[in-house]
Amino acid sequence: MNVNSATPSGSTSSSALTRFNPISAAKRDARDAISHRKSDALELLKGRGLQAQRV
Repeated sequence: MNVNSATPSGSTSSSALTRFNPISAAKRDARDAISHRKSDALELLKGRGLQAQRV
């Protein structure tokens, strides 16, 4: 059964499923900011490791 095509009444509608978003925009933005900061931190650590190898 395709969950996007059948509703309990038997009609075809995906609007209820497309509107449901369990993550708020603020939480999504916070998650993205944390992910970006982690990526930046990893790049800094890689750079520090490369500098240590050159010494």
